[in-house]
Amino acid sequence: MKRTIKVAKSNIGVLLLWALLPLCFYENTFAESPDTRQKIYGVEVQRDTYLKAVRQQIADLKIKIDSLNAKAKKSGRVARLRMEPTIQGFQRDLNDLDKKSMDLKNSGLNAWEELKTDLDASIKKLRTAVEGMSR
Repeated sequence: MKRTIKVAKSNIGVLLLWALLPLCFYENTFAESPDTRQKIYGVEVQRDTYLKAVRQQIADLKIKIDSLNAKAKKSGRVARLRMEPTIQGFQRDLNDLDKKSMDLKNSGLNAWEELKTDLDASIKKLRTAVEGMSR
């Protein structure tokens, strides 16, 4: 009978330790969460601000591409045939930029810096090409 009592006491001790173990992690999580929450909020604000600026840049590029398209349609046949494939390429690039901005919007907070760098490079490349053709 003593053996069963010892077994019962040890089981109770194990259950108590098992029940208290999550509380240690739970309390530790709350100790870190305000800073983490602030960092996440700060990154979200940065990302939203950046996305607004990107949407504006994409809209500006779309206007420039549309004006190039109108200019090509008004020009002579030879000039139009020379310009149309380039303008269609610009429109594909613009659609890719729009898709990348949506990917950035839906990305996790850890991946957004990498996507931001890629998106910046793509915008710069398209802007340079469009402005070069506008001259």
